[in-house]
Amino acid sequence: MLSNPYHSIGSHRFCLDRPEFQHVVNFTTWFTRGWTLQELICSVRLLYFMPERTYYSCGAGSWSEDFPLDPAMPAEIYEQYFRDDDPKGISFSGKEDASDCYTTMVEKLSIRHFTKNEDVLNALSGMYSMFALNKLGPAASGIPINFLEAGLMWQPAGRLKRRTASSPNPPYPTWSWAGWTGPVTYPFYRIETLDLQPAVQWYLYMGISNDATGQYVFADVTDLVAKPIVSTKRTCWSLQPPELLSPSAFGERAISKLASLKHLVSSTTAILDHTILLCHTRIYTIPIKRILGPELPTRAGLCYFSAIDSESNTIGEFKLETGTLHTLIGTEQPVAAEVLPIADLDFSSRSLTDLLWMNRHSRIGQFSEAYMEVAEKDPNISIALWIHRQDGLSRRVALGYITNSSLSRSAERDEWVILG
Repeated sequence: MLSNPYHSIGSHRFCLDRPEFQHVVNFTTWFTRGWTLQELICSVRLLYFMPERTYYSCGAGSWSEDFPLDPAMPAEIYEQYFRDDDPKGISFSGKEDASDCYTTMVEKLSIRHFTKNEDVLNALSGMYSMFALNKLGPAASGIPINFLEAGLMWQPAGRLKRRTASSPNPPYPTWSWAGWTGPVTYPFYRIETLDLQPAVQWYLYMGISNDATGQYVFADVTDLVAKPIVSTKRTCWSLQPPELLSPSAFGERAISKLASLKHLVSSTTAILDHTILLCHTRIYTIPIKRILGPELPTRAGLCYFSAIDSESNTIGEFKLETGTLHTLIGTEQPVAAEVLPIADLDFSSRSLTDLLWMNRHSRIGQFSEAYMEVAEKDPNISIALWIHRQDGLSRRVALGYITNSSLSRSAERDEWVILG
């Protein structure tokens, strides 16, 4: 019996069109919760109990209880006229590119809500194990360690605020999207195939479980480095802890957190909780000025800063969210940024010229007009983190793009950096 009442007019019967299945699910509270994304993506079959009717969904299709099944109906007719959109909005079969799955999971998860903020990586772990772990390696605080630089290239897509954690757990690091609540995006889409040239050797440290002192042990990633993967652009990890010369390099408070212990990381571990990054690399101080960004991102609470040279010519760009700026730096307008280059990227490649073209002819707003002109003239770009130091730890303020030629003309200094 049809749950939709119908009316007869002459020889015809009319009834109200039932709402689209995908819309019904998308407007439920269940669909906004963080844990349910994992249920949605990893489940092969789903049964939805809604106020107006019950729905069933599987790989073959989606049906409601009042759908008139006709065994004589050809499958192609059903597909063309009667099949509802998949309520997932995304569908992973395991055949997709692992980095596509990962960036989609992150973008979807970033807009969902958690009762406990520290549950965000637990809510990622099942999906990540199924669709990304084998290709991308374990995720350090949510960032795949085989492609760390590309994983660090997330950008805010709206207003963010710092993700807090219940005591004694430390908050997730600022360099990970998991350290913030609010929408994020990966503007370059596939991190696994992005033609990056890593510029830094990293040391990975992991928080000691249930340790009230907040100490970190060196993460030995020997098993992960030995595992063959397709890409040669993967991250360069040190297999031995660094010989730190003096606490003055970071400050007594920060150096006391780095224990001399080592912990072997298994390649079957999906998520590494509460990690920090350490590196010895080139640091630059670059003048910056705030500019008017594209309309839609500006309305979403994002702001743009141009990196400039001594003659005030634009040499790069940083995009960040105003809340991040106020949280890490304060309300005073910054005039310089401490910059840590992490990789090189050629913006003259086909995929990136296409991205710039889309940005110029749409309202996406990933880049400002000023930066696009720079990238088209000088496409050899350094991917850089704008960092802010406090208590010996460096925190990510924003990710940006600066021409390599301008960095080569800038004063540099070699320093140890702890990213937290």
